[in-house]
Amino acid sequence: MKAARLFVLMEQYPEDKLSVIDAMKARRYKEDEATNRVLQMQVRRAIERLKNEGFGPPTKPPPEVPSAGPVAAAASASAKVSPIPPSKNADTRVVSFEAHPDAPAQLGSIPKFDPEEKTRKTAKQAQKERNNKKRKEKINTAAHKRCTLWYSIESEKENGLSASEICKRVNEVEFKGKTSIQPRTVTRYVRDGLAGQSPKKRGYTGLLDDHVFKLVCDAFETYVQIQQINSKDWQHKIKLLAALVNAVCGINQVVGDRVKDNMLLRVLNATNINFKADVAVAVEERRLLWTTYDNISRWFNTWEETLLELGFAHKNEKGETVIPVDQLRRICNIDESEISFDGSKSNAGGPDYDPNPPRSGKPASKSSTKITFIGGINAAGEPIPPHFQCPTAATIEENEKL
Repeated sequence: MKAARLFVLMEQYPEDKLSVIDAMKARRYKEDEATNRVLQMQVRRAIERLKNEGFGPPTKPPPEVPSAGPVAAAASASAKVSPIPPSKNADTRVVSFEAHPDAPAQLGSIPKFDPEEKTRKTAKQAQKERNNKKRKEKINTAAHKRCTLWYSIESEKENGLSASEICKRVNEVEFKGKTSIQPRTVTRYVRDGLAGQSPKKRGYTGLLDDHVFKLVCDAFETYVQIQQINSKDWQHKIKLLAALVNAVCGINQVVGDRVKDNMLLRVLNATNINFKADVAVAVEERRLLWTTYDNISRWFNTWEETLLELGFAHKNEKGETVIPVDQLRRICNIDESEISFDGSKSNAGGPDYDPNPPRSGKPASKSSTKITFIGGINAAGEPIPPHFQCPTAATIEENEKL
């Protein structure tokens, strides 16, 4: 949260120290949002979380301890064996907790723990997480609308249900515990005349109106679909898409040495949840450019005409193309693949290891470790006998051997 980061960074200047409200206003919170108690507590919790993670200005290094002299250093080194130095990849930090002052002394001190490892998500994982979050938001929006509408109807009755009872029935019974609509939120929305409307988004209002932003998202979805149909989705790089969205919205393209991608990230968060991010399969450019709707449709039509012309198929009474069972065995699909003897090209996960000591590599024979495997199957589902093409350095057939 930007307001929490600003608050922590300004703590190094006591004369210019900001309050939580001032930090929220500086990060474009509105007046009513900055004075909102709920939002203030969110910022305060974010400040505590940043401090626990060590976020803030760099601290001064501790003073160096003077050496005890070469003789004392040699004696100390000979009296003990130095441990294995940690690897550069090893995480030497620890998470420490302090006991409460009122805790009994019999409990002892709290042990130190290893920190959690931070993982960076791939594009596919981040997109899945974004899609799941959007699905949850849709469910939460539907539950919010039902609660506010229900409470607005019950509030007009003499002995109507309370907001707590309505929220409990909607959250636990109707949506099976997947939502957590709060009674105070329902009461506030009904009091403000917002019953049946979607929850308000937090933060400051964007530069684009809602209907304009929706048009930008629709245009972005259409552009991606058109590029994908014309086999040009490999051009969907972040820099190219960010420059395109910025040009449409009239935003300055470059800040420093990079292209601004804030608006692109907003569009990606709001676009169709059916979009997926994945690594594209590497193919030859000539094949990629050929893969269009017209070419694929023409290929299948030509395939049908060829089957009828060569006698592999015939037309039935309904005019449909039918391949007899006895002709299926004559239609084969054969392909080649690479086989490695030592598994040196495998991408499977390896065994666990300690990052502190040095690690050796995996033994592998690198001379003639791969052969060509040719196999296939016919349209009847019967496999074709395999063929193994082994490499050889022989120049004449008499010298070839396995």
